[in-house]
Amino acid sequence: MTTYGRDQVLAMAPDAAAAKAGLSQANLRRWSGCGRNERAVWGECHGSGQLPYQTRAAWADGSTTGREPARLGRRMAGSSHGQAG
Repeated sequence: MTTYGRDQVLAMAPDAAAAKAGLSQANLRRWSGCGRNERAVWGECHGSGQLPYQTRAAWADGSTTGREPARLGRRMAGSSHGQAG
């Protein structure tokens, strides 16, 4: 399983604004329904909207689904702590 450090995750951001938003989403208190296996890490991010949104990131290549800030945050939260929040 590949893990990503904070700087590697931030380098995946398309621009500085997405990186900044991703950092705010890395707070584990924003996450629920989290899980991980040998292929991916996933969870629901509680952002500014009424409902949480789902996101996931693959360990192998860093590919993601979900909204950009949450995807970056999920990667950082999952890799920083060695597990999904």
